[in-house]
Amino acid sequence: MVYFVSNSRQTRTRFETLAKDFECAFFMTFTGLERELRSHDGCYSVVIDENLEMAACLSFISRHYSDRNLKKILMISSQTEGVPSLPDDRISICSYSDFEDRLSQLRGKDEDDDGLASLLLGDSPAMVHLRSEVKRIGAAGHNVLVYGPTGSGKELVAKALHAAYSKKAPSMLNCALLDSSLLESHLFGHRKGSFSGADSDFKGIAETANGSSIILDEFEAMPMLTQAKLLRFIDTGEYYRVGENVPRYSKCRIIALSNEPIGQLLDDKRLRFDFLMRIAVTRINVPALKDHLEDIGTLVRSREAKCVYKDHIRDIEGLKRYPWPGNVRQLFNVVDSIHTDNKCDKSIDMEDFARGFY
Repeated sequence: MVYFVSNSRQTRTRFETLAKDFECAFFMTFTGLERELRSHDGCYSVVIDENLEMAACLSFISRHYSDRNLKKILMISSQTEGVPSLPDDRISICSYSDFEDRLSQLRGKDEDDDGLASLLLGDSPAMVHLRSEVKRIGAAGHNVLVYGPTGSGKELVAKALHAAYSKKAPSMLNCALLDSSLLESHLFGHRKGSFSGADSDFKGIAETANGSSIILDEFEAMPMLTQAKLLRFIDTGEYYRVGENVPRYSKCRIIALSNEPIGQLLDDKRLRFDFLMRIAVTRINVPALKDHLEDIGTLVRSREAKCVYKDHIRDIEGLKRYPWPGNVRQLFNVVDSIHTDNKCDKSIDMEDFARGFY
């Protein structure tokens, strides 16, 4: 999380433009930020605008530089000389012209961290391990099986894996939303006139994703025959458009997502074993939210910043006392409901909330 403190609307607009890919929140005064930090329990950075009084800036720094959750304080100033010495190398001053180049420091990460800390939020052991696995596996380019409960963030993990592998945008397909004929057409394409409604030639994602990744959500819903055809594609790179007998070739990475027990899928004969072996060259388990409840504060602030909510939920501890069967997706729904009902300042009894809404 990055907090920007500025009393200038023009400066705030500039910050918003430069930091549009950050999870961030804006404050006009240090008073508002101080109030926010009292309820904040995750890692954060602070950007301070030069229009604020230097004495107020230094007073804020003196109170917070020893905070273990503080990653970085960056003061933006046109005058970088004559400023009193600062107590910590995490605290620095730069000019507006250098600000954009310094943004990467605000994530509290090394330059080679690939932005994972901002995509896969949380500093719990579970999330630190998940980011480590994504970083380790991502650049290798192997096919990956990402499994975990519904709402836990498998799609974000898949996108992070892809980003470490290719600069080209990934192609995504939900296998549960299409019947077998349409699924095959979306995967491999079709020739004009090959079936009713095929009014023109169509490129499938096997072709458009050449040199990139195909993300298959709910891949276990894929029919056995389609699994066999995709298996051949994975092995040889060869595929046929529906209605054609001319082979085509493509090379891409497969990232498969599932929330069902893989062993059960094999027992139920819904999944070919040889297909699974080609898909699951490596595996990543995305933890349920109940296994990293300490990240709830960071996740809540992230949602509030993304939705530009004016207030902040105070009772973070109340949210931590709930097991969250719907995981991060359910947490975000609850955050939205609390803000919609203007209950940010009230204590939260999640058991009562769950009986009423879930």
